[in-house]
Amino acid sequence: MHYKNGREAKIGDHVVGTCFNTKDENDQLKIISGTLISLTPGNDSCSAMVGFVNTVPEKEIVWNSQIVRYQGTEGHGTVGLKMFTEYKQDYTECKYLIHAEDASIYEDLVEDTDVTNE
Repeated sequence: MHYKNGREAKIGDHVVGTCFNTKDENDQLKIISGTLISLTPGNDSCSAMVGFVNTVPEKEIVWNSQIVRYQGTEGHGTVGLKMFTEYKQDYTECKYLIHAEDASIYEDLVEDTDVTNE
């Protein structure tokens, strides 16, 4: 299995790209950075899984078995929304990912996806 630019995919790689169910506040696919944790050769879809840390505004937290941590400023005050971090796993395909070492140009990442930089 190979990333968008042809590099061989290996579990444990640090990757950048899009996953199927991780979207931004405008319901567009969100660019994430994480670790490739699963590969399933032969699948036409959902052939890779990425684990990553996501930031979530307090009002959007779903309190379940997620690992959630409040990112406070420990006595220095805070401005704006309270943000939490959560560990997340999401399915994707290798063709929507590139190895982090190759992720120097944003346009390489979003070409042929629905993500826009507006």
